[in-house]
Amino acid sequence: PDPRRQEGAHLMNTRPPLPTNADGSCGSTQLPPPAAKSPHSWTRSTTPQAPPRTTRLSFGYGTNGLTDLRLDDALALLADLGYDGVALTLDHAHLDPFAPDLAGCTARVGALLEGHGLGVVVETGARYVLDPRHKHEPTLVSQAGRERRIDLLERAIRVAAGLGSPAVSFWSGIAPRGTSRDELWARVEAGVTAL
Repeated sequence: PDPRRQEGAHLMNTRPPLPTNADGSCGSTQLPPPAAKSPHSWTRSTTPQAPPRTTRLSFGYGTNGLTDLRLDDALALLADLGYDGVALTLDHAHLDPFAPDLAGCTARVGALLEGHGLGVVVETGARYVLDPRHKHEPTLVSQAGRERRIDLLERAIRVAAGLGSPAVSFWSGIAPRGTSRDELWARVEAGVTAL
């Protein structure tokens, strides 16, 4: 049996630890030399290791997985299940980024989140929010229509600010065939710069 999988086996990296400042933060630009190469980078330690400093891990759920529920019900369910937060997908199902009173809708959702004690990040991966015929289109790398994606991302940033969200999630998109890597990077950079 693999000793790494045995209950109670403590694993440690054979490399020396990174240097730390007096306050425990890593700030040195001088790293120790790498340890001698071995065929196994992880070895079993017979000495129990001190537990690492930990930060509480928060668990969230993407509302995109609950589009069959009204947002009020979805948030209540997630809070009851013990989730710490949600990744709120902007779409017609829960919070329409093109709603006439987006600021009012955002405030209402913010009150629901606060009432349930849920944190939030804003997610922009709704499949057909911009084009009912083409999944996830247009994107930041599409041949045409990139300005519509940028508009959606700007709306997402405003929603995130209104909700007190620390993050907005987005992706570049799938590279159209025949588009050079340089052109794709230029499109992504132009889109992000516009934000």
